[in-house]
Amino acid sequence: MSVGTAYWEASDGEVPNFEFRFSHDRIQQAAYSLIPDRIRRETHLKLGWALLDGLTEEALDYHLFDIVEHFNEAAELIKDTAERDRVSRLNYAAGQRALQSAAYAHGYTYFRRAAALSGRDAWERDYAYALDVGVESARAAYLTGDSDAMDQAADEVLAHSRSPLDSFRAQEVRALSLVGRQKAIEALELALETMASLGHTLIADPTAEDVEQGLVATLGLLNNRSNEEIAALPETQDPVGLAIMRL
Repeated sequence: MSVGTAYWEASDGEVPNFEFRFSHDRIQQAAYSLIPDRIRRETHLKLGWALLDGLTEEALDYHLFDIVEHFNEAAELIKDTAERDRVSRLNYAAGQRALQSAAYAHGYTYFRRAAALSGRDAWERDYAYALDVGVESARAAYLTGDSDAMDQAADEVLAHSRSPLDSFRAQEVRALSLVGRQKAIEALELALETMASLGHTLIADPTAEDVEQGLVATLGLLNNRSNEEIAALPETQDPVGLAIMRL
């Protein structure tokens, strides 16, 4: 008689409340390695869907990494575009969570998996999402110190960007990377170039006259307002202005 049958008979036909556990991790790993690859991937995929569809929103958030790992073990078996997009967004969410926990390398991996699942045509199907994935990939790579991966991700964003503001998001990450690598002059040049693309030009090597003209223009904008009046002005919501201030 098997262990499962014995428990079933002892429970008088009711579903028994018990769990099995391997006595050692190495035994579990050995048993896992004996499962044929195809069956192993299919099982991971079934587990991923079962967990995703059976958990509450709160439980899903708690088990996010476990669910994502099940899907990633069987990513090549997911053929339907809608399903791949769904799993892609789970990887994106996992990447964001990883960055929040300072697990930058893991975050980068999740973002690249998100990009691979959604495919290159995501730039046409869901541009805003593809842009977010590309920018976050660049940011995660920058935070890990992998400048080559950062450049590759930033270049991909620039190749598909539809506006200077979208390009700014990638160039901002690249400028931060340059500063982190003690390349302040290159970072400044990139910042000036990016600001120019947004319609705001700064003189790289201003003369005293240039500085004076800038001060006069600023005073003209203040228009003799008091400090209290200036403090009471609403914060700008202009995305170009906000981007320029960040640079």
